[in-house]
Amino acid sequence: TLTVAARLYARQDVTKLGVAPMSSMFLYGPNRLPAFDDFRPQVHDSDGVLMHTARDEWIWRPLNNGPGLRITSLRDDTPHGFGLVQREREFDQYLDAQAHYEKRPSLMVQPLGNWGKGTVRLLEIPTELEANDNIVAYWVPEDPARAGDALEFSYRLHWGMTPPGDRGEELGQVLRTRTGEGGVSGVEKETDERKFVVDFSGGLLRNLSPDAEVVPEITVQQGSVTQTSLSRISGTDIWRLVIDVEGETRSAVELRASLKGYGRTLTETWLYQWIKQ
Repeated sequence: TLTVAARLYARQDVTKLGVAPMSSMFLYGPNRLPAFDDFRPQVHDSDGVLMHTARDEWIWRPLNNGPGLRITSLRDDTPHGFGLVQREREFDQYLDAQAHYEKRPSLMVQPLGNWGKGTVRLLEIPTELEANDNIVAYWVPEDPARAGDALEFSYRLHWGMTPPGDRGEELGQVLRTRTGEGGVSGVEKETDERKFVVDFSGGLLRNLSPDAEVVPEITVQQGSVTQTSLSRISGTDIWRLVIDVEGETRSAVELRASLKGYGRTLTETWLYQWIKQ
């Protein structure tokens, strides 16, 4: 844990100031079709960006690698925390006996004091080498810094396998994200839809029966949902949400989903960006 008191003096105008920056690496994971001739099923130091908003919403955005530079901005007013998190913690998920990606730490930023309005900005830079840190996240204040301004930001950095602030105590987490061709498996495809499979686990979900009153809340921008289903996987506490989506070619489709029930939010909010080729 490291506590930071940063005093910044702008010598010239700064349109987009990056505060509490962090970098990581994401080469590929299960949410992307294999583009690498590699025996390892996954290669990454982090698999998602997590944000705990001032409104007490927990947002999980899985990372990706290409095609093209991707910029995601998550707006808020003094968030409780944000960071780059590694959730996959089993050796079998990586099979790398040298790098041991399952042991890579997560990093969470805990703002101290009033940071005001701004955005957590995520940059995903295409790369073909795991030696490149191609993931960057930082806070951008809403107001640009003008020459002569004196700015102060205090925050606490938490590193670890499960650092403070990397989860909501009663909320189900996004366990995994998978994507594939839309439509029904095992039959000839006559669609260019994309299927997204999101597994939620933990929190209050583990105590609910399969017929509990749990419903998904889904929104899509630049696209449309053609089919959805939600069910609890037998013998587990995992709830699986399946979403089929269609969008325009070369459009960036933004998806958002969470599970609700009994007058409350039961899970994190899952965010994803699909760029249809």
